[in-house]
Amino acid sequence: MDFFSHELSVNPGDACLPAGRPLAKNRCATNEKKLISKIRAWLKRFLAAPLRIYLKLINARKRSNALRRDGFLVSCEYVTIANVENKNKKLKRQKREETRFNLWIIFLHVLSVGVLGLALFPMISFFYWVWKVMGVHVVWLKLLVFSFSIAFGYFIFGTALIFVCVLAKNIFGFRIKPGLFHIHSEDCLRWMGYNSLVLTANSAFLDVLRLSPFQTIFYRAMGAKVGRGVNINTAGLADLSMLEIGDNVLIGGGVALICHASERGFLRLAPTKIGNNVSVGLGSVIMPDCEIGDGASIAPCSFLPKGTKIPAKGIWGGNPVKDLRLERCQS
Repeated sequence: MDFFSHELSVNPGDACLPAGRPLAKNRCATNEKKLISKIRAWLKRFLAAPLRIYLKLINARKRSNALRRDGFLVSCEYVTIANVENKNKKLKRQKREETRFNLWIIFLHVLSVGVLGLALFPMISFFYWVWKVMGVHVVWLKLLVFSFSIAFGYFIFGTALIFVCVLAKNIFGFRIKPGLFHIHSEDCLRWMGYNSLVLTANSAFLDVLRLSPFQTIFYRAMGAKVGRGVNINTAGLADLSMLEIGDNVLIGGGVALICHASERGFLRLAPTKIGNNVSVGLGSVIMPDCEIGDGASIAPCSFLPKGTKIPAKGIWGGNPVKDLRLERCQS
């Protein structure tokens, strides 16, 4: 017992040291916790308000972006619906125009049949009258007289055909004017009706009687400006109301003189003018909006592109046309 108490009394610090160290550590930990809590309180006090404002701004931006996105989607839906509706309307309009175009083609065929039928009526009536009044009993003589009556009746048919074509043009209003028109437009349909009458007269009568007064009379009646002393040895003239031909003009055989051109689904109509004392060689092609000056000469098988201007007293030829005198001087 004394020994134990002696040991305790000899080294009193040894017994106190182990008990004092944990107390210091606990005090430091409590101080750190207090400091951390103070820092947190300070941060909450001074940073909470800006943080709330920042979070509110972020939420507001998210809501605005969502509204914009929804509005954009809605607008895209409206645009898509509008595009589909416009496309459907366009398809319906194209289908309606194609149907009208096909019906117009059928009408032009029926009109050609009617024009030819009306023109044939005087000729058939003349044949019937000749056959009835002929008192010749000899068969071969009767056939001979009837053959001559057929030849004469053909001129009756041609004269009636010219009259009926001009009458149909005025009744249906087949008039053409310069400009650029869609292939399914009303102006283009009127142009088709006008040229169908011209082609009917050319193929049925005028192509056989080239260089005759019947040809000039028909061209003038259809609106062409044809001067005096004009010799036209071709039936390839179209768009007659847009042609202007001067005096003493010679147009060779197989010449195509047209005032229209097709351009990517559109029809362009432009007048063509030929001056006085002009000669156009056979097989030449003259496109719309061309002008040939007075005294000019076009070589055979020449091609005049759209908008070609030939000066007066020039000699031009080739495909496309060029000044032949200039080529000779250069060579």
